[in-house]
Amino acid sequence: HPHYQRRAGDVDAALTRTILALLEARGVRDQAWLWFGHSAGAQFVHRYTLRHPQRVQRAALSAAGWYTLPEPGLAYPYGLDGFERMDPLSDVLAVRQRVFVGALDVNGGDALRREPVLDERQGRDRLARARTFVREMRRLAAANALPARVSLRELPEAGHDFDLNMRRTRLGQQVLRFLQREAADD
Repeated sequence: HPHYQRRAGDVDAALTRTILALLEARGVRDQAWLWFGHSAGAQFVHRYTLRHPQRVQRAALSAAGWYTLPEPGLAYPYGLDGFERMDPLSDVLAVRQRVFVGALDVNGGDALRREPVLDERQGRDRLARARTFVREMRRLAAANALPARVSLRELPEAGHDFDLNMRRTRLGQQVLRFLQREAADD
């Protein structure tokens, strides 16, 4: 599925069918899942959460290049206008999400999508874009009198390199602690 991180329906439907088939084959009951994605994978996971919040117990997002902001008036993929979702935003806001991003992830490089609308609305780098996404999700929760279940974890001395971040910042351990934590512990 080329460009899986931006597309919605066909990619997430195929993945959902695959996971459900694996669960059924193993005799595991269906329930909400724990999700983790890094970079383009984080873009996919947060968009999957927008579309299928009932399938997401928790989502750990690491260093996404950019985000679909929870703004109905902003065209998809920058906002929700034209984004097909099945559940109300209150269901999305009920999902616990944590954004992990390196405090030094401020060099866009060739892999970072650069467009005037992104740079102006979300920021010029992954750190700024992560802060914007978390702020906008928290703002939306407050506007709807809902608890903010999206948090940000800035990793000191970390850039974008996944392997390096796993070693230097113990990103894997931090993600696992977040994903395995019971809701009452947050």
